[in-house]
Amino acid sequence: MVKIKIIGGLGNQMFQYAAAKSLAVLNNTRVSANVSVFSNYKTHPLRLNKLNCDCEFDFTRDFRLVLSGFPLLGSAFSKKSMLLNHYVEKDLLFDSSFFDLDDNVLLSGYFQSEKYFSNIRELLIQEFSLDDRLTEAELAINNKIESCNSIAIHIRRGDYITDLSANNIHGICSEEYFEKALNYLDSINVLSDPTTTLFIFSDDILWCKDNLAFKYRTVFVEGSVDRPEVDIHLMSKCKHQVISNSTFSWWGAWLNTNLDKCVIAPLKWFNSLHDSTDIVPKQWMRL
Repeated sequence: MVKIKIIGGLGNQMFQYAAAKSLAVLNNTRVSANVSVFSNYKTHPLRLNKLNCDCEFDFTRDFRLVLSGFPLLGSAFSKKSMLLNHYVEKDLLFDSSFFDLDDNVLLSGYFQSEKYFSNIRELLIQEFSLDDRLTEAELAINNKIESCNSIAIHIRRGDYITDLSANNIHGICSEEYFEKALNYLDSINVLSDPTTTLFIFSDDILWCKDNLAFKYRTVFVEGSVDRPEVDIHLMSKCKHQVISNSTFSWWGAWLNTNLDKCVIAPLKWFNSLHDSTDIVPKQWMRL
């Protein structure tokens, strides 16, 4: 059994599960997702269990998780735990020794690189799909997205603005970044299709409506805070993506199955000095 500590928002939850699933497949075993932290975790809700994940959800506290804490960025815990069979990610760079772990291990970390799970891409696309779980209204948006030259634009605000710690680590993407991204897409003829439509996704859609104006047909997607997984699903159905420095829209882009997709990501992923080399796939354009 590969055990994984789940924490953070939905994007982080998906990264953690994906890494554990990859290791489990390699060792021909199953995943146990420890979600005990969500019993008193106020920052983000547990949503991984709303996907089609083939795993066991464990709500009991593991004493090793209590002792080791969690490897917060830059914390003293960012090293391998001395406890037997407990692997703690040391930093945000891909660790190839991860695949040397056996099937009797507890994982703690963010694992924010496709290098941990690109080998099971098709499986993850299936498990993270919501094709059979959309409401009538959500399905209508899905169909609209699939019927045109759709460009997903994700604008992350929310805690990146209101939470001082998150703001210090991440910061937010500027309006100039999104303008530059659209100019680039225009330069490679991605926007020349007369059906081109921008689908705006955000955790502050009212701000977007009041402050953003584009020369292309635009749809502001009124997502539900109670079903964030739907926004990721809808983003993934767009033909191309312009993402923020957010694991949330990262998944919207990564799950896109369009072979000709163009994904644009910010060159500056963090405000701080954390190395984001392995976070953004090499085939994506960074601006």
